[in-house]
Amino acid sequence: MKKILRIALLLYSDILLADDKSVLLDTLVVTGTKTEKTVADSPVAVNVVTKKDILASNATSVAEAIEALPGLRLKEIHGQGGDELVMQGMTGNHILVLKDGAPIHNFGISGSNLSRININDVQRIEIVPGNASVLYGSSAMGGVVNIITNTPKEEWLSLTTTIKQNQDDKYTPSESVFQVDNGLKLDNWTLASQWQFRNRQPYDTPPTDNSEDIAQLIAADVNEKLTYRHTKKTYSDLWFSLVREDTDREYDEQTPGSVLRETQQRNYRSQELGYRYKGHSWDLSLKSNAAKLTSDTDNLKTSNYLDERRQTNSDNVLLQANKTFSTENHDITSGVSFSQIDIEQTLTETQLSATTAKTEVNDTIKGTEFFIQDDWYVTDELELVSGIRTQWDSGFGQQTVPNIAVRWDVSPDLFIRSSAGLGYRVPNIKERYYRFDHSSSGYEVIGNPDLEPEVAKSLNVELSYKDLTVQTFYKDITNLIDTSLDESIENGLDTYLYSNINSALIYGASIGISHKINKVQLSANYQWTKTKDQDTGLQLDHRPTHIASLKLKRPVSLPHIKSSNVSLSARYTGEQFYDAKKNEKSQGYLLLNANLSMHFNDQWSVSFSGKNLSDVKNESGIDYDLRPMIGRQWMLTLSYTPY
Repeated sequence: MKKILRIALLLYSDILLADDKSVLLDTLVVTGTKTEKTVADSPVAVNVVTKKDILASNATSVAEAIEALPGLRLKEIHGQGGDELVMQGMTGNHILVLKDGAPIHNFGISGSNLSRININDVQRIEIVPGNASVLYGSSAMGGVVNIITNTPKEEWLSLTTTIKQNQDDKYTPSESVFQVDNGLKLDNWTLASQWQFRNRQPYDTPPTDNSEDIAQLIAADVNEKLTYRHTKKTYSDLWFSLVREDTDREYDEQTPGSVLRETQQRNYRSQELGYRYKGHSWDLSLKSNAAKLTSDTDNLKTSNYLDERRQTNSDNVLLQANKTFSTENHDITSGVSFSQIDIEQTLTETQLSATTAKTEVNDTIKGTEFFIQDDWYVTDELELVSGIRTQWDSGFGQQTVPNIAVRWDVSPDLFIRSSAGLGYRVPNIKERYYRFDHSSSGYEVIGNPDLEPEVAKSLNVELSYKDLTVQTFYKDITNLIDTSLDESIENGLDTYLYSNINSALIYGASIGISHKINKVQLSANYQWTKTKDQDTGLQLDHRPTHIASLKLKRPVSLPHIKSSNVSLSARYTGEQFYDAKKNEKSQGYLLLNANLSMHFNDQWSVSFSGKNLSDVKNESGIDYDLRPMIGRQWMLTLSYTPY
């Protein structure tokens, strides 16, 4: 009966009238179980950012769209001006980022910089916190972010431009973004095109020291997707994407008796071709990605000093197939995937007229994975999801992990969700091999081919009553991969090496409330996280104990404006260790944001935003100050949709 009611809801959800909260609860999601369910009925916790949320937040990237979600924290990637996600104490390397179910940048060259992912074709974003290794493999030990793109039915065109201005920046504008979203339709064929161009000026945090803390960025990406709809629920996608990112950063390097002016340039290129068939309980996809990252360090004053070029090439092929079998009380989903990653990294050094070249990495990694999951509707009030995945990696052999989740609807207003299982993650390409040269900031990070895979025992429990949600989480991790300072290397830089922590604990709890008072939508959340290195007894680095957020949003009436919304938000990040062994700790901080979004008519809209209105900035020259590099920032977004 419960399953029949769910199906009926899916068929008629597009004609239901409801407020913002009920619309969200009726939103269909697929990431939690790989089958369609509403947010309200999912046996696995899924946070959702809808298209309406994206437009109202004035977001220009995935990072900006999800930054206000409970229990999530965006960690600034030093020197890149971007962010990676931290969720329940697990960092970006433990969180799998998908686009329509297929991994993004899973080969580890570009990392998980969510600020670089184009958002203009995004329909919604689904986030599953906690261990998802059974459904999605080793990269999902800390959770999953699934970016679902638009599936429009008519032709469309949208032009959007965004200007960002840092209050204390010498450049105007500090950053500009231009986006085009276009679609053409002919019978059952649809061609969707998304193009984005981004230009960010270099930034030197005050007081200026003649060294750029954030590099200049010029980036462009092109996404083309051709869709053929066989039937109403069956379609094929063929897509092609190009990404180009160029960064340029100048800085002063201190050497004995002199100061050298150097520049570091990075050029990233990526091409991807893919095909997907979905329908009749099948989901098949094949994609190939080729990427190249080139990093040049050049002394601008003299040829007597060493210049370096490090180039990394990676080719990735991934084949995935999932099928769901449904009976009266069961949805059984099984899947298999095959992957191959080829990586080559070379270093070329030039001094005077002498040039030397060497190959640092040349390796091929193959993987095969199989999973099966049973979603059992035990009664109308009880649902049990159990699954198991076995995977084989050419570098680490075979591993099997189980997971079980349960949902109990105690009453119409109260339900309990819980999950327990094993998580497993093999070191990625970046952690095993790549050398990150941040000499402009006084440090480097070196991959470690001797790393061991991580294994985590995890438990999540959630209780939801009306507008109130309480969650607890616990992770007991063996061989947690982290970075540590290697004092045996003396090259004038702080050299950090990826290494395994023999045993680590991460546990905590969160509480959240979402309630509508008249026209005001209020959301408040708090999360407490405790971490411990079992070998040393110290806390884990870069994981604040306290995170809290508050957001208020309401519609406002303005003359000659069709509709408008204003939102105010505050987010507190508590103190955290930069290096617990040295007792180097970064202080907590509070960020305040505001946004006004106005739709003049069906074609024109404009948004004004103020970010970090509290003007919190880190102190230049103090490595362990993890507060934001950029202080108060203003944003203006103008969008035109002629059809």
